[in-house]
Amino acid sequence: LICFIITQTKKLALFLRYIQENYSKIRDVEKELENLSLEMKLTAGPKKAALEHLRKKIEISTERIRLARVKEEQAKKVESADV
Repeated sequence: LICFIITQTKKLALFLRYIQENYSKIRDVEKELENLSLEMKLTAGPKKAALEHLRKKIEISTERIRLARVKEEQAKKVESADV
């Protein structure tokens, strides 16, 4: 009976240690996830703003190209009318 109690106590101690180790790992993962979430929140805003800025620059460039083509077509029409 004493041997049984000792082995059960050892098993219980081993089981408790196993649980503590797993809880420690879970807490580490939760902490890392929290840090990554915070990092994502901090960088998402500036990235979105930078992408929006690039989009506006592309739109402006596209409009300049369109206007240049219109001017070129008008110049060709004037040139062909002069000839």
